[in-house]
Amino acid sequence: MNKNKKTALVIILSLLIITVFNSVVKKIAQPVKFTEEKKKNEEIQNPPSLKDSKEEIIEKKGKYLNHDFFIMNKKGDDKYVATFTPFLPRDYATVLGAIFEAINLTYGKRTITNLEPQMENRNGTNLLKFNGTNGSYYVLLIKEGTGEVHSFTYWLE
Repeated sequence: MNKNKKTALVIILSLLIITVFNSVVKKIAQPVKFTEEKKKNEEIQNPPSLKDSKEEIIEKKGKYLNHDFFIMNKKGDDKYVATFTPFLPRDYATVLGAIFEAINLTYGKRTITNLEPQMENRNGTNLLKFNGTNGSYYVLLIKEGTGEVHSFTYWLE
C-alpha cells in the first residue's frame, strides 16, 4: 500500500473507533440520566407527606358557627395555623369570633383581655393584635381575592 492509502485507512479506522466509543458512552450514561429524571418525577408526583416527616405536626379540630376548622402547628413551634371550611365570610364579627374560638382552643378560655384588635405593622404586613393575660396575641389573616378568610396564622408574644 502506498502512503496515502495507509493514512486514509488510519483516519477511517480512527473515526470508526471514535464513533463506536461515543455510542457506547452514550448508552452507558443514558440509564443514569433516565434514573435521575425518573426519581425527580416520582418525587414531584408523590411528595413526602407531613406524616412521613420527622417533624411531628399537631392538629386540633374545632367548629365556629357552620365553619369547621383545623389548627396545626409543628411540635415545639409557637406559631399556629387555623384553616376553615367553608371559608369565613367577609364579615368582621364572624372573623373575630373565629379568631377568639381558635385562641381559646389553643391557649385556654378567658385569656384575651380586650376584644377590640389593634393594628400593628411589621415589615409592611398588617397584623391584628389582642392583649392577653400572658402577653399579646398576633394574627395574620390569609384572604381570598373576594375578601373571604380561608386561614390565619397566630401566636403569643
